[in-house]
Amino acid sequence: MLTQIPIQINYIYACNENTSLSGEVNVTAFTRLQEVLDITNDEQGIVAYQLTFGIDNNGIFFLQGMLSTTVTLLCQRCLQDMQKVIASRFLFALLRSEKESLAISDEYEAFWVDEESEQKEMLNVFAIIEDELLLSLPFIAKHDKACQPLLEKMDMEVKEQPKENPFAVLAKLKTP
Repeated sequence: MLTQIPIQINYIYACNENTSLSGEVNVTAFTRLQEVLDITNDEQGIVAYQLTFGIDNNGIFFLQGMLSTTVTLLCQRCLQDMQKVIASRFLFALLRSEKESLAISDEYEAFWVDEESEQKEMLNVFAIIEDELLLSLPFIAKHDKACQPLLEKMDMEVKEQPKENPFAVLAKLKTP
């Protein structure tokens, strides 16, 4: 079992050897994820991952994985930071041909391996983890509990201020 995540791995060898990868990576290591999270502090989370390569009874190469982390997002209701637990489980059938896609069961999600590239047996594990994290983020980040929307806060601040009479200037002109 490897503890440091490789960027690329020979998936055919990994599946034949039933390779397992597990460990932790800092969220800041994922550049595309950083852009979405707008990371400004050093206290972002750690991504815990567990990946298992193998071959099922039908000869399908697969990648099974679990990811978990806690990230800081900006609530779209109140515009305050919020913590969000991200957890993802996936089971990919590593497919190389159309014929293989017909043999997979519904439990698998199809993952097409690029057989045209120079490194056709190499799989970018780092990118797969980052993609899964990005797909696990909420479409619109908001607190689970009711938070006070920004417009209500602004409206309350406006209501608290005493209203000035706009014609008060005219009253000064009227007196001799």
